[in-house]
Amino acid sequence: MRELHELSAKKIVSLIKKKELRPLEVMESFIGLSDKLDHKLRVWETFDPEVAKSNSKSVEKLIGQHLDRYPLLGVPIGIKDIIYTKDQLTTFGSKIYSRFKPEYDASVVSILKQAGIVIMGKTVTTEFAYMDPPPTLNPWDFQCTPGGSSSGSAVGVAAGIFPVALGTQTAGSVVRPASYNGVVGFKPTFGIISRYGIMPFAWSLDTVGIFGRFVDDIIIVFDQLARYDKRDSSSVEITSPDEICKRKPKAIGIIPELISMSDEETRKNFFKLINSFENDGISINEIDTGVRLEDLLHAHKTVMSSEVASLHQGMFKSQYDNYGKNIRNLIEIGMITPSIHYIKSQRLRSKFVISIKNQFSEVDVIITPTTPKPAPRDLNGTGDPAFQIPWTTGGFPSITIPTSISKGRLPIGTQIISNQFDDWLLLSYSKWFQEEYGDNTRPF
Repeated sequence: MRELHELSAKKIVSLIKKKELRPLEVMESFIGLSDKLDHKLRVWETFDPEVAKSNSKSVEKLIGQHLDRYPLLGVPIGIKDIIYTKDQLTTFGSKIYSRFKPEYDASVVSILKQAGIVIMGKTVTTEFAYMDPPPTLNPWDFQCTPGGSSSGSAVGVAAGIFPVALGTQTAGSVVRPASYNGVVGFKPTFGIISRYGIMPFAWSLDTVGIFGRFVDDIIIVFDQLARYDKRDSSSVEITSPDEICKRKPKAIGIIPELISMSDEETRKNFFKLINSFENDGISINEIDTGVRLEDLLHAHKTVMSSEVASLHQGMFKSQYDNYGKNIRNLIEIGMITPSIHYIKSQRLRSKFVISIKNQFSEVDVIITPTTPKPAPRDLNGTGDPAFQIPWTTGGFPSITIPTSISKGRLPIGTQIISNQFDDWLLLSYSKWFQEEYGDNTRPF
């Protein structure tokens, strides 16, 4: 059998339920790999191997009980360090909260625990989940950014330190680092996963996302988390299907403006995919977004900066020197942004949403390059989120699948988008897409 840390979450659960593996045995394998790699990659913000082992031992008593109640039994997971974990450090990547220990679990954590998952540790986030560079390194090339803000979660999955992880996205903080590190990253429709117990950044944008190497693993985690939570004012109630089957799209939408913004190698890889789709009998339609991309990016920043400024206004002056450069600049911009600009930006968002919703009467999904180019050789930033921002600001679900490796041996991803609340349909198409066109190359 392959090394345990190479197995999918789905396979781990299957072997545990058959009593061919013990949760502690699984955890010890992942800890062993973490011991070998984390001093280089810096995935963890908070990690105690003995606590991780204790968490695994605690789920062993569930074996032999009603196993259908525990679809994630014994699976280790990395949790982004802006998500509350009871009595465990949750620092938000900030000096200001370096000693903060929440008194309760975030909804997503408590739900996953009930499903039998095992919290392995807290993964590095950029400061307050913005764009100040993280200590985490890209396992493909230490001179390239790993992306952010969910840096530790993306790198940990890519390196095999855990099979699945949670992150959050306010601009491109799940999908972009997933692409840079060659893993699957899924951002669902805004409001489907509860944000209760998660440090907010911009209330009308923040979305919990999931990392994994396989779409099937994303599905198992998402199926647990997609539920209504009255403690989150943005939470929506939606019914999940009994089964998600692989599905091939009949019509795909593309956005020429985004394709033209990609570098030559990314563009060539994307057109190669489009040609393959056409040869497979899939029709390709150009999409009208209804707004200029430049205007939409500006509107997103206006909303984001205004909302984060409103959150931090109370302590910003007294803690000014403890904020990183990029998050400090964003808050300062938000504090001087006129309310009329915020309102106009929200209206532009609504116009974009209406236009894109109309496009889905003609196509099953929209496909774009995930990023303009592979991970940049720049450790002073986290990369360009421009290709994720439209779907975050519009609340549409999106997923990235690794599809090729660049000449410089860096992953190139393809982003797939569906209509709001068609998340399970998107995952059905993604199962087909990963099987037919996905690239599962590992960094080492």
